[in-house]
Amino acid sequence: MRGIRPRSGVFFKKLAAVHPRFGTPALAVATSCAWAMVLAASGTFEQLLTYVVFVGWIFYALAAVAIVGNQIVSAPGQAALGLGIVLLGAPAYALWRRA
Repeated sequence: MRGIRPRSGVFFKKLAAVHPRFGTPALAVATSCAWAMVLAASGTFEQLLTYVVFVGWIFYALAAVAIVGNQIVSAPGQAALGLGIVLLGAPAYALWRRA
């Protein structure tokens, strides 16, 4: 893996630097450790887990919107058919509940 240098420019250059002898992103690892210590000292494990799960669900929802939107744009007929099939299940569910 030596010699691979990220060139996207999205991250801080210092944190993307690789240690010349060990070939590891030493400053990035140290920074991650420091941030983990701050998080660990800031609250309980349950609080941190709640934050992560909450934010995770937001990103899952955004991804779902992107996938559904892409399906509607790229294949509207198939999307409508799929939605129709699901909606046909509502009357079947109502009948099943009555019985």
